[in-house]
Amino acid sequence: MDTMEQCPFKEIRRRILTNTREANGGSKIMVILFSLLSVACLFDRSQAQLTSDYMFSVDEGRPPETLVGTIPVNVGSTYAFSAEQPLFNIDSTSGEIRTKSELDREQLKNYEFDTVVVEVREGLGNILIEVKITVNDINDNAPSFEETEVKINFPENAQVGTENYLSSVTDYDLGANGTIIEVAIVSGNTNSTFDLEIQNLGSALALSLKLMKELDREVNDLYQLRIIARDNGTPSLSSYLNLNMSVSDVNDNAPTFELSQYRISLSEITEIGTQVLQVTATDRDIGSNGEITYRLPRSNSHFDVDPVTGNITLISQLVYGTASYHSFRVEAQDNGYSRLQGRTDIYIEVIDYNDHAPDINVQFLGHASDIDNYVTVEEGVQVGRIIAILTVTDADQGDNGIVTLQLTGGNDLGHFQLSLVSEPTYKITVVGMVDRELVPEYNLTVYAEDQGTPQRSSMLTIRVGILDANDHSPIFMSSAYSASLAEDAPVGYYVTTVKATDMDTGVNAMIDYSISSGDSLGWFAIDALTGLVTTAMSLDRETTSVVTLTITATDQGPQPLSTTVELNVTIQDVNDVVPEFTNQSYQATVPENVRAGYEVATIVALDPDLGNGGIVEYSFADDSSQTQSMFAIDPRSGVITTLVAIDREEIPSVSLSVKARDLGNNSLFSVAVVDVEILDENDNVPIFYPTNYFAQVKENEDVGTVVETVSATDADIDNNGKVTYYMEGDKNGGGNFVVDINTGVITTTQVLDRESQSLYTIGVYALDGGGEISAQAAEIVVTVLDIRDNLPTFLQPTYDYDVTENVETDTDVGRVRATSEDEDVNITYRIFSGDPDRRFKIDADGYIRTAGMIDREVTASYSLQIYAFSGALRDETTVTITVNDENDNVPTFDVPSDSVDVVENWSVGRKIYQAQAHDMDVPPNGLIAYELTSNPGNFFNIEHGSGWVYINSDLQSATQEDFILQIRATDHGTPQLSSTLSLTVILRDVNNHGPVFEERFYAASISEYTLPPTRFKTVSAVDADTGSNGMVSYNITHGNQENKFGIFPDGQVYVRDFIDREEKSEYQLSITASDSGVPPITAVAQLTVTILDENDNRPFFLNASYDFYVVEEQITSIVGMVEAVDRDAGTNGEVSYSIISNSTDFQIDIRSGVISSQSIFDRERLDSDIFKFQVEASDRGDNALTDRVNVNVHISDINDNEPIFLHSDYQISISELAPENSNVITVSAMDNDIGDNSFITYSIVSGDLEE
Repeated sequence: MDTMEQCPFKEIRRRILTNTREANGGSKIMVILFSLLSVACLFDRSQAQLTSDYMFSVDEGRPPETLVGTIPVNVGSTYAFSAEQPLFNIDSTSGEIRTKSELDREQLKNYEFDTVVVEVREGLGNILIEVKITVNDINDNAPSFEETEVKINFPENAQVGTENYLSSVTDYDLGANGTIIEVAIVSGNTNSTFDLEIQNLGSALALSLKLMKELDREVNDLYQLRIIARDNGTPSLSSYLNLNMSVSDVNDNAPTFELSQYRISLSEITEIGTQVLQVTATDRDIGSNGEITYRLPRSNSHFDVDPVTGNITLISQLVYGTASYHSFRVEAQDNGYSRLQGRTDIYIEVIDYNDHAPDINVQFLGHASDIDNYVTVEEGVQVGRIIAILTVTDADQGDNGIVTLQLTGGNDLGHFQLSLVSEPTYKITVVGMVDRELVPEYNLTVYAEDQGTPQRSSMLTIRVGILDANDHSPIFMSSAYSASLAEDAPVGYYVTTVKATDMDTGVNAMIDYSISSGDSLGWFAIDALTGLVTTAMSLDRETTSVVTLTITATDQGPQPLSTTVELNVTIQDVNDVVPEFTNQSYQATVPENVRAGYEVATIVALDPDLGNGGIVEYSFADDSSQTQSMFAIDPRSGVITTLVAIDREEIPSVSLSVKARDLGNNSLFSVAVVDVEILDENDNVPIFYPTNYFAQVKENEDVGTVVETVSATDADIDNNGKVTYYMEGDKNGGGNFVVDINTGVITTTQVLDRESQSLYTIGVYALDGGGEISAQAAEIVVTVLDIRDNLPTFLQPTYDYDVTENVETDTDVGRVRATSEDEDVNITYRIFSGDPDRRFKIDADGYIRTAGMIDREVTASYSLQIYAFSGALRDETTVTITVNDENDNVPTFDVPSDSVDVVENWSVGRKIYQAQAHDMDVPPNGLIAYELTSNPGNFFNIEHGSGWVYINSDLQSATQEDFILQIRATDHGTPQLSSTLSLTVILRDVNNHGPVFEERFYAASISEYTLPPTRFKTVSAVDADTGSNGMVSYNITHGNQENKFGIFPDGQVYVRDFIDREEKSEYQLSITASDSGVPPITAVAQLTVTILDENDNRPFFLNASYDFYVVEEQITSIVGMVEAVDRDAGTNGEVSYSIISNSTDFQIDIRSGVISSQSIFDRERLDSDIFKFQVEASDRGDNALTDRVNVNVHISDINDNEPIFLHSDYQISISELAPENSNVITVSAMDNDIGDNSFITYSIVSGDLEE
């Protein structure tokens, strides 16, 4: 078994705790229990048994060392507490237990005791002794309240019998000492309003305060009670509780006004915001229940009340004429939970004051306008026309409301009249003729004045605008206009500007311009708005040199009027027309052999250009030597004449190229062909070749046998060259032969007999159609052959030889040989035909030699017919002679110069031109090679064999527009011969460059007064292309939405429409430059146009008039401020102010417009309580512009005048029998002030002894 479980400690402790709880629970005697416990609770129960208990007592409050009790002593035993004890000591040998200090029974409960072990040692064992000590009570504690002071609250509406807990009271002593025998209210319980309720809780008494009577906070809001508690001890002890009992407020009292009604009088000129009355209400409650808020239960348009102070304020102007009496109710309301109200009535009498100036109302019978007091009538309106009805009223009463009306200004010409219709209505009538062009607007001043004191007036300015009638036609500023421009002016080019004005206004003065006639060609355009005339198409002076345009200016009135003016446009000539031949080709004839100077033809070319551009000079376009040597042309007249007699047989016709060139700048030319035919003259006789014929015919041949054919030629043509043949009469062969007249064929007419005659000689002459006979007749020797005759015979039927051209005469060519069977026959040779020019000869031995210059290019080969004669017998053979070439001809181009167009973006290697030269020689002498001897920039090359010129490098890098190449053609002969062709390569542009502006950003500043069509800026763009690709035109493509600007083809920007800086002070224009390529390339530049201000706007005041108020007797003060604005900028828009009149009483700040008073005003001494003057606003621009405004300064009254009785004293008598309320006397006083300040109340201040 576990020893600890057998230990009685738990039980002992439980007993001690139980006793302690009982003591704390309210036992009258505190028992202190000591347990003597074995030092170690591990002893066996038999060894640790309690043997004895001891009971002691001791009074509280005894001094230290007071003996409590003694434990009997056993011999050999010793005593000790098992643990230190705070209250007691024990003598170890005697067993006496004494107090350590003075004991307070009431405090012992604050100690917690464990079991106290007293060890009694006897031999080897211990004995546990339990000692109980009772501390006896004494009356050392007075009754004790929980709190010495308590605050509680009762609402004043608490029900009788309501209780409120106060506190508890306790006496910590025991018995009679701790018994409370009295609890009572000893003071402060006024009228026995309260009583105490006591509840015994055992250890304490609970106190509550009970309400015995009704409370009223407004009578007594605080009770201070004193409550006593007394015990039953000896001596008896007591204590007090101080009770503050407050009564909390309940909203049981409504606010109460001091007066049930208030009555006051107010002048109708009382200023808005004036505190006119203060009402006061009270509420006996406190806190929110007593907080009062004032209000008007019904809305009031004239008065308002301050919810806190009760001040009643005027919130809108009183008008006596509208309401002379005002009444309303004011409520005072507390802020309690259930709000309570009080009421009072306010009665306010309105006192009339002449505070209303006459009111002028106008009803216009003319054309209404949105502008105040502005009416319009047509100019020329009939006299008697009523334009306005005026009604004048005054809200004041009596004399204050009697008004007169006058027309006081603006009617100097007497065109209008103001007259009374019936009170209070007036009318304004037109009584004179109005003409807008003389007076466009009338400012009629109507003045109304009442009869009150002070007298008040009103002024109304009626602006009568005269509506324009379209009674004026536009008038051009010039009676005629003229302009001059070159015929090559581009489309859109500036011609001139016409300008017309119209004295009318509005649409009647708005002018449209048009070209009404003279522009049948459509060359011109006019801007309808500005009158700017520009070109619309390309011009042509040659079509017409002067264009007379009729320009019409038409206004836009409902029945438009118009005026015309002539514009004479002179078209200046530009050399733009190529001379034009009257015929594209000419045919002319020249008789051959005619003398030099013969007039061949007259060539006429016309050029309609003027000056040198229209003067034509003629020349031959073909500069060949033949043309130059044979013909001449007069450069002025174009007459072509011969220089030499011309042989038709050498030159049968000539084709002449004639150039007609004008003498203008950039000279232009054209070419015509004149075909000249050389007319034949019969200057040539027929010529026989050969002249000698040798014919052979056998005897006995039939009649008609052909013997020979003779041939003659005539260099002439046609009939002159027609040859017929005739027998000579004496050489006709005895009539045995006949010649055919047309063919020259000779035939026999008889059968021939050799034996009769073996040889005949015949003569034949030739006759041309012109009757010329051949100078030499042909001789024909006819041999009649015997059938047994032996003829000579050539060794070869044909021979072939060659000879080199240009060899010397007598050069051997070759030899022919013939033989005969007959012996001793002498054979001779003769060249019968094939050599008409006698270039060869043959000797007796048959050797053929040259007889003249041989030219292969004239005859490349010869076929000679050679006869061999043996007596009269002959044989024939053919010798062919080939002429060998020698390099004696230079390569020749068809023309000495030529040209070709090349596009700049063609690729390298492209062929552009083939040079072709001709060489009359034959290869190799006639073979030609080509080369470039001049090649600027090395942009080109040539194929040596073909002559093709091709592009050698990129042409787009070239800086020139054309190239002159020299092409040399060289043959392969020895020595080499060559000639040169000049080739002009014209570089044609491709549109591969866009326009480039000289500047990306342009700026210009112009005055807003700049008139259309003033030119103010020139932009310029260049295009590196040529021709149309480089031609630049301009357009404004952005920023010109209002169409205020235009641009001419040359880049000049001009003002197209009127500009106004106040509408827009800056324009950002985008100008696009476009070339004329396909497609076009563009560039854009920005032009910033700043509009400079001109002083064209007058200042204008923000108000039509100003009214200010100044209190009299006030030292110099600010009256008010006027303000004018000016839409201009800079100094033109800076406004300064000045007072036109009354400069002594008031001054104005020149910059701010603040008006201040310069005098101290006494309203009662002034003729009028209103100062009227004008303020002028002036800008600071050149030719300053101004505006004026009326200013009214009202002098407000202060109460600076005492009432004055009409008499200084009064004497009256009254019967002592006069009844109460009898009228005794009426006294009168007056006050020079006005309004409330002049309202007088009367009272008796002294002398009324019995009141």
